Amino acid sequence: MLLTKRDLRILESLTEYRLLTREQIQRLEFSPTGTTACKRRLGLLYHNGYIGRIALPINNAYGAARAVYFIDHMGRKALSIAHRIEQRPPRRTAEMSPTFVEHTLDVADVRIAFELACRSLLYDFMWTSESDLRRSGIRIRLSGSADRHETTIPDGLLDITAAGERDSFAVEVDRGTVSEERMRRRFRAYGEWSSRWTPPATITSDSLRVLIVLTANGRDKRRLEHLKAWCEAEGGRSLFWFTAFDVATSNIIEAPVWQVAGQQGHRPLALTGSG
Repeated sequence: MLLTKRDLRILESLTEYRLLTREQIQRLEFSPTGTTACKRRLGLLYHNGYIGRIALPINNAYGAARAVYFIDHMGRKALSIAHRIEQRPPRRTAEMSPTFVEHTLDVADVRIAFELACRSLLYDFMWTSESDLRRSGIRIRLSGSADRHETTIPDGLLDITAAGERDSFAVEVDRGTVSEERMRRRFRAYGEWSSRWTPPATITSDSLRVLIVLTANGRDKRRLEHLKAWCEAEGGRSLFWFTAFDVATSNIIEAPVWQVAGQQGHRPLALTGSG
């Protein structure tokens, strides 16, 4: 099989994202009408050992499952030969729980939305994953007694450069599974963290905001309203921005889908260099 430049980009994306569905790969590398071409290419990559796949059960009337793709041995070797990445130990996939897979795919949806928006706006985009943040030692901790301790790591650190100005965002992807008590502690922890924010070596922005992105997973329909109210009750204000991902389908940066703690209404995501 002769690998194309797009094949190599797909392999790179699977290295970066870890797990992707066919729909997500199509959004990144094919046109909206390119479903057949995407399926054909993924089939070739799979049958030639470049990518692997697992089946993620989904609840519907037919009991169907969707394929979730990851990079396999031949894919890692191909990228190494192409001098695109160093050979890395394979990541275990068989032992991943459905909850972990679903959360990873939700984070990928959010990351893709920002990446595509930045592409269309000609902004520079950089994403530091939760695993890379963990390796770099970044932790958000709430000081206080042991029974009130809260430690968290963002699902990603997003860096957007527009007109030479950088903005940094800690991104939390909310699936509606964290309790009110824990979310309140998490808001306080982020508030403490932002007051002593020191950007990693790869980030040059001195600014920081926390983006809470709700995913469409059958959550409480009032979850966003509740999160915003809990945040405000803990003193959270313009540091925290909220959106429900299922309404941010066009341009997650320019569309007026964001709510700010302590303020009313919806607005686009304000960037230092966007106007």
